[in-house]
Amino acid sequence: MKNKISPLLLRRQQVCQALNISPATLDRLRNNPKAGFPNGIYTGNKILGWKVKDIHNWLDSQ
Repeated sequence: MKNKISPLLLRRQQVCQALNISPATLDRLRNNPKAGFPNGIYTGNKILGWKVKDIHNWLDSQ
């Protein structure tokens, strides 16, 4: 039996794919306070990611 482990963080491209949006749309969501899009988390080496839980919560609020 194989266990699937889901990632805790999604990177920019993964968020775009999950939401079916372009990188430009992701930038607009991030820069628009009214959108309520969750803040990303910078990990080492300036890598930006979002918690899967935060993305799910944002989707549920839409």
